[in-house]
Amino acid sequence: MRGAIGAEPRWGREDDPGQAVERLLDAAGMVFARHGVFTAKVNDVAVQAGCSRGTLYRYFPDGDALRFAFVEREARRIGAEVAGQVRSIVDPGQRLVAAILVSLDAVRGDEVLRAWFDPTAAGRTNQLAMQVEVVSSMLEPLVRDVHGRAGSTLATEWVVRVILSLLAHPADPADERRMLERYLLRSLS
Repeated sequence: MRGAIGAEPRWGREDDPGQAVERLLDAAGMVFARHGVFTAKVNDVAVQAGCSRGTLYRYFPDGDALRFAFVEREARRIGAEVAGQVRSIVDPGQRLVAAILVSLDAVRGDEVLRAWFDPTAAGRTNQLAMQVEVVSSMLEPLVRDVHGRAGSTLATEWVVRVILSLLAHPADPADERRMLERYLLRSLS
């Protein structure tokens, strides 16, 4: 839905709140990519969306809430994409590795999401991503299948940290696969 903002969106109170939020998040994504995730201003997002700051504040109390909602939405979108691509992989370890690799590719292949892992933003992005429960909730079943039930929450947090590290400091894709298969899977077994 990126770039789907119409030339003259309606921003009256009669708008569907869900559509308004989507338009604001689409606009935020464009502004994040252009100005930087943590240097973008709420006013820039309002201008991009064609609304007033007051309208934006009706849906998001501040820039942090806007960034949080954006990360949550994109995590759900990528999670659905990943689930569809790894569903047929029978081996739990290979399914987890594939899920991680697909998610890395999805983020790296998206100009807007790449901006979140720019060296100037990666540290704050990591902090924010650790607060977004949707990321861990999507990974937990995959981790539990490999690790077992006991301790899967802590193991899931560790896997999220591994993913964030790989996004902030990419390696050769073949090396990333080998690292995940050799060290991540061994540590979870």
